This record gives sequence, C-alpha cells and structure tokens, in this order.
Amino acid sequence: MRIVLLLTCVAVFSSPLRGDDVSSSPPDFSSKSAEVAIQAYSDRLAFLDQKLAEQITAAKDQLREDLSEAAEVAVSAKDFAEVSRISGYIESPQFGVISQLSAREEKSSSRWKVENSKLRAELNLLKVSDPITGFWDYNNGNVLEYLTNGSVLQNGRTVAVWRRLEGTSTYLCAYVDKLYADRLQMMPDGRSIVLTGPTGKKMRLDRKGK
Repeated sequence: MRIVLLLTCVAVFSSPLRGDDVSSSPPDFSSKSAEVAIQAYSDRLAFLDQKLAEQITAAKDQLREDLSEAAEVAVSAKDFAEVSRISGYIESPQFGVISQLSAREEKSSSRWKVENSKLRAELNLLKVSDPITGFWDYNNGNVLEYLTNGSVLQNGRTVAVWRRLEGTSTYLCAYVDKLYADRLQMMPDGRSIVLTGPTGKKMRLDRKGK
C-alpha cells in the first residue's frame, strides 16, 4: 500500500496546485505568512507596472526625437509633405501606439506584458482559498497549518506539502523528511478530516479557529 501511495504522490505532486474557484479578492487569511506572500506578489506586480510605464515613456521620447530629426532631413530635402506627415503623427492621439512601433520595440514591450500577465495569474492562483487551508489539530499534541501555496507548517517550519486530487475532496500530504504520505478526506462540514496513514490506520483531524 505504501508503494501505491508514493506512486500516486509522484503523479499528483508533479501537477500544478488547483482550486475550485478563483475569488476576485483575497480571503481573510488567518496566517501572517499567507498575507505576506500576497503582499509580496502585489508589490512585485506594481513594480512591473511602473517599469513597463517607464519603458513605454522612454520609447515614445526616443521616437519623438528620431522623428524630429527625420523632419529636419525632410525640410532640407524640401519634402514638405513628409514634414507635414511627421508633424501630424507626432501630435496625433495615435502617436507611439504599439501597432506603429518597430518590431523590436513591440517585442520588448510584449515581453514585459507577458511576464506581468504570468505574475498576475500566479497571484490569482494564490488567492484561491481551498477548504483545507488553515490550522488543523491532529489530536496528538500537533497542530499543523495548511497554506494556500501547498505548504504545511509546524511551529513556523515547513514539514510537508499538500495537493488536492482534482475534482474530489481528497488530499495527499507528503512529509518532506519522511518517505510516505497521508491521505486526507475532508468531511462535508469542512470542520473535520479523516486521515489515513500509509499503514491504513485512520485518525481524525479537527479544524482550529475559522
């Protein structure tokens, strides 16, 4: 049974952590570590937004400077129609829009947008509140905290990682310093869990707090 459970763990823990729903705003976490994690992601996203805006502004300034030089060349060549086109474009609302930038500038801007999008997706994933998150009393003197990011803490130290079997209320909890995992079955009330160890022994966990 232990071998089968370990093989199941390999398959489950190699897949990304998923939740049932993505909320529009973070839940009220009971752990400081979860709050700090979301704040760190939010700060990084804000930093990327700022840097992207700075890059676009710098690109537009350089574009305006280059076009001004091109207009001077057109004046020297007495190509006043070109001067009018350049001047009109610089003053138009379409100045510097992404579709009119060079391929190199568009690629650079797109790279920033892709990274920003990925981080926002990760933040949304972090905001997912799974029923197992929170503190659980093992009724043997141990109280473990299950975090949204898949970690399990005991006295502030990571002792295990958890994954939910997609589409079920069953979880696997693999311990970082042991070669086995527990199977957890969430009860309908969301306040208790039936834990099945690698030997088949069962025990009850009770939620603490919220």
